[in-house]
Amino acid sequence: MGEVTDKLKTIIDSITEISIFGVGVKWEQRKVTETASSSEVPLLPEQLLTFIWDYPLGPGNQASWAVREIALLRGEFNLAREQPSLGIAIASTEFTSGVFGETANSRIDICIQWAMARTDPKPPHYFLVEVTHPPIWHVTKEPDFRHTLALAIILARNNRHPKRLEGYVDIVLESQREDGGWAPGGNTEASEMFTVLYAIELLHECANLSDLSDNRRIACAKARDRALRWLMDNRTSTGLWVGGVLSEYAWEGLHTTSWVLDRLCRLNDVIVAGWRDCFIDGLSTMIREASGPSPWRGTDPHRRNMVEARVAASVRNARAFWSLRDDPRHLADSYLEGWERQARGWLSSLSISEIDLATAVFLLEGLFEHQVLVEHRKELLKSTQ
Repeated sequence: MGEVTDKLKTIIDSITEISIFGVGVKWEQRKVTETASSSEVPLLPEQLLTFIWDYPLGPGNQASWAVREIALLRGEFNLAREQPSLGIAIASTEFTSGVFGETANSRIDICIQWAMARTDPKPPHYFLVEVTHPPIWHVTKEPDFRHTLALAIILARNNRHPKRLEGYVDIVLESQREDGGWAPGGNTEASEMFTVLYAIELLHECANLSDLSDNRRIACAKARDRALRWLMDNRTSTGLWVGGVLSEYAWEGLHTTSWVLDRLCRLNDVIVAGWRDCFIDGLSTMIREASGPSPWRGTDPHRRNMVEARVAASVRNARAFWSLRDDPRHLADSYLEGWERQARGWLSSLSISEIDLATAVFLLEGLFEHQVLVEHRKELLKSTQ
């Protein structure tokens, strides 16, 4: 653990036990002189990349390469880290595969092995989550459809366990409702919005997966298109999507919409009536909303920066895949330019111990173009050879 660039090595003088959200882990602690200033911010890409790269080698459930997003944004950091959900694992494995290439395969396998060990040994092999039942607080393990979909996406994207994946695809195809959606399926925090979102992403992956039969691929494409129509029909009157699980916060629509856009930005070539206009309008609405004061009233700056990192990542990814023009392009460029100044100011006041896995991924995606991250990766790996 602790691969770092040569540049970082010059400012590391000891290995120290630090606490990240209450859990002690070994980490190379950067010793900064009293005269250090925010001019050292350019070092952060290597720090954040190292943190993400080493995360699955850490203790306990870090092998999942995930955190529980809902708990994290509610400030329940220990719970987020110790009882992770697989949604963020989609992003962390995708990000690391894109930046580190085949070098990331062994770490992705660690994540998959962690998840597979938590599935029901009996078909259809749903992912099992712990559910607490009041008033006696009895804990049981119950199948969770949403987490199962997240695992299936990771399997499809990394060409792992094809027979298991085929079974998951059949379940998704068989359980799609007439309106194009799916029942949430899971514990009380499950939201139909996220279930449909993950089902769309899985179906899109499988519609283009050569290992599946032609009939399955065609069925996946048709089911995906029906689900996209459901998604378009279920935007709120504000122009945003909401999931309902963080409804106590005014920024809940921003968070859900950023996740929808981030996960579906690669569906830019899907031809479904109204889809392109819906995506771009949702993006523009999210940017305008995030740029105003309303969603942030009463929100502490740290949490706002966490949420805006997610918004910024979705904006940069959308800009990369959708060839934005005119007003949407101007909105995206202006937002990222303003957010970058804010984010760098925030980061200059933090240590690596104050950054969680998900926020580290979204910060890097929001701040840097893909090729820049690849260059930082080359330096990081070079230092370990």
